[in-house]
Amino acid sequence: MKATGIIRKIDDLGRIVIPKEIRKTLRIREGDPMEIYVEKNGEIILKRYAPLGDIVDEAATLAEVIYKNTGFSVYITDTQSIIAVSSKNKSSNIDRSLSDDFLDVLEERSLYINRGETPIKITKKDDKLTYLSQIISPILSDGDIIGSIVLFSENKRINITESDLKLVKACTDFLSGQM
Repeated sequence: MKATGIIRKIDDLGRIVIPKEIRKTLRIREGDPMEIYVEKNGEIILKRYAPLGDIVDEAATLAEVIYKNTGFSVYITDTQSIIAVSSKNKSSNIDRSLSDDFLDVLEERSLYINRGETPIKITKKDDKLTYLSQIISPILSDGDIIGSIVLFSENKRINITESDLKLVKACTDFLSGQM
């Protein structure tokens, strides 16, 4: 745990203000749901609530189905990290933090399609960007972003088709309906 040196008092309603600098750095906005954890030693931990975290097994199955039907590598994310992966060589990308550029794309709340232009860095640890095609589809619940489905390919022979877009949209709608 990292100390910030910032001290806040609890008001008469039991509230504590999270400083603007911390909210900006962690991308916490007004209305974001926060989950509260209590440690045995008296520590209180706040984490952004990730509703997709409750359906990780279903997300992994869905990622595998999309991969088998499209040939694209698939990530399913919540609003902070990757929660499910399916690809030819399943690497250890689970729990990798999402990049700021990727989160900016999600904020648009619309389907993002990249057919060979400059790719969007998906995770903070993406060193070399070799994606030739990308589809990023935000998962929305009551207008709030709760995650995304990402299809990408490093293979020149795999092109985005209308069927791929329809499949991603259907899967995004399915996950939105689960919330």
